Amino acid sequence: MTARRTESASSPADRILLRDIRFYGNHGATQEEQDVGQWYAVDLDLCLDLAEAGRSDDLSKTVDYGEVCRMVMELGSTKRFQIIEALAEEISQRVLNNFAVDSVRIRVTKSTPAGLIASLSGFGTLGYSAVEVHRSRSTS
Repeated sequence: MTARRTESASSPADRILLRDIRFYGNHGATQEEQDVGQWYAVDLDLCLDLAEAGRSDDLSKTVDYGEVCRMVMELGSTKRFQIIEALAEEISQRVLNNFAVDSVRIRVTKSTPAGLIASLSGFGTLGYSAVEVHRSRSTS
């Protein structure tokens, strides 16, 4: 008996996982964050049917994830956003518009900015903050 695939074509089970794409950016709600900058990390789940790529061993049948990483690093290190939600949204739109994926899940993580560390002093610490968005061709 063969296993049946239960996912729809618009939500394949196949994924390319890209983890810890790092860049230094000047994003933030405060002037201090924008002036000083900080390190960011992005995780991506690219959802698409990988069967043909797997059968053919042909890069043109899949997504060149090196290109995706370059796009994320260039965007994150050159454009400025006040909130990381906007950065995540811009990444999602660029991935959906430029790569043959059905959907994308993105997590943007930033280290705790210096201004927030100072404001939390005496109360505790925050290791990092992150947002995660999931966008598909039908909801983009």
